[in-house]
Amino acid sequence: MRRPRRARRDRGRHARDGRRGLPGYQYGEENTPVEAEANYPAGTIAMANAGAGTTGSQFFIVYEDTTLGADYTILGQITSGLDIVEQVAAAGVM
Repeated sequence: MRRPRRARRDRGRHARDGRRGLPGYQYGEENTPVEAEANYPAGTIAMANAGAGTTGSQFFIVYEDTTLGADYTILGQITSGLDIVEQVAAAGVM
């Protein structure tokens, strides 16, 4: 009986050939807020990026009302447990 083959790992190559979800996969921003004061309210979950069209797989959680450029795709909102996020933020970097 043959063993199933393992998926080949893509070691750092950019997925520019249409494959999705591999390291280096990037897409454009969508579902961005309007430019305004506190446009990323506490509890917002948004995608990080390194500039226009570079949204990938990293995200951040906003723990207090924050004003940022309207450059980050909003994924959702924390509906419960924001107090825990605030406690983690208050503890700072260790």
